Amino acid sequence: MPLAVVGLVATTLLQLRIDASLDRRLDLVRERLDERRLVGRTQIAPRLEDRFDVLGIEVVMRGALPTDAFRHVRDLTVRSGWGLRETARRARGDCPISPYKALRFPYRCRVPRANSRTLRLLLSLGVILGVGSTATAATWIDPVAVSGTTIGTANVDLQVQGLNTVTNYSGLTMTNLAAGLSTAGVLTVRNNGNVPLRYYVDASATNPDGKGLATALEVKVTSNGATSGTLPNRTCANGALAGTASSFTSSFVGSAASPRSLAAGASETLCIQAGLPSTAPTTLQTASTAVSFSFTAAMVPASSWADSVAVSGTSLGTPTLVTPTLSCAAQNSIQSVVEWSASTGATGYRLYYGTGSTLTEDLLASQRSYPFKAPTSGTAYVQALYGPVWLSANSNSRTYFADGNTTTCS
Repeated sequence: MPLAVVGLVATTLLQLRIDASLDRRLDLVRERLDERRLVGRTQIAPRLEDRFDVLGIEVVMRGALPTDAFRHVRDLTVRSGWGLRETARRARGDCPISPYKALRFPYRCRVPRANSRTLRLLLSLGVILGVGSTATAATWIDPVAVSGTTIGTANVDLQVQGLNTVTNYSGLTMTNLAAGLSTAGVLTVRNNGNVPLRYYVDASATNPDGKGLATALEVKVTSNGATSGTLPNRTCANGALAGTASSFTSSFVGSAASPRSLAAGASETLCIQAGLPSTAPTTLQTASTAVSFSFTAAMVPASSWADSVAVSGTSLGTPTLVTPTLSCAAQNSIQSVVEWSASTGATGYRLYYGTGSTLTEDLLASQRSYPFKAPTSGTAYVQALYGPVWLSANSNSRTYFADGNTTTCS
């Protein structure tokens, strides 16, 4: 690489032969000649100017290339811009007289030009070596292009029921929840993002009437994908999931400290069951509560990137215990028929009849009449059933009689 620089610099100096810098260098020589009282002896100036290109090259090349290529000029140095001292010494071997006489008689003792063939050869060698070094370095470079890399950001996206907000979730809603009954609904939780998530669920329930229905509820969360049974007694069949609560409260499913994990693209189901125990008092009738859920998710590993889903629209309520009214229906010779009014929210009816109303029979909610066939007599009254435990007050009573010929009801 140094030879390359030398060759390039030498070539540049040759090209600057007529450059203004050459005139500046000649002026420096003439100033020195004037100082030595050689003013007027300008006959040597053409000879100096004629050889000045060689002198300039010797300034740069001296010590970098073999000196015998410049044996005739090696002791003659002219300073330009490189900080060298301007001197003029006698040319050893060619001019055995003093510098003063050499300058005075330039044609008898002159500083000859270096052999042009040798100079061109050396300069060409520097250029060739410089280019060769560059070419060799280039062959040592082996570039490899790597493409196809895509960098993207994480997508944290938790969904419930396929939505980012659920405002009308009615799968758990029940308005005639009585003691011994339950309701259930399934929520599908999905990690719709591209990174693993950890999530937990907080729940809350209101108490607008002050009767405390929310705190009286028994709650269970399982992994079932569907409910069992039908209203008014719908359930989640499996056992409760670990880390779930038994009431609608914070840390309902998991917690911030102990969340559930969900892989990217994965889903899981939460079956939520809520009911009243059989011991729940009838003072809870006509009570209500609104239940809501808050799902919170964060990516794995933990970061500030999070997502949340609000689920609302669930209402739970207990019925008002309505006492039915008993009346006599159409009569004929072989039976006496009684009937009663419907009680809203009743799950069935219990009929008391016979002598002293000691006999009972539980009837479906859809049945609201009963025939007493002859021979028969007694007193009847009815109660509305609300689940297996809660009963309305006794209806009014009716006395009936049938013997196959005569029937009465009063």
